[in-house]
Amino acid sequence: MALRFPRFSQGLAQDPTT
Repeated sequence: MALRFPRFSQGLAQDPTT
């Protein structure tokens, strides 16, 4: 879901789905 939540993917690389 990094595409939809790039911000979260950067901060939560372990849980990008969050």
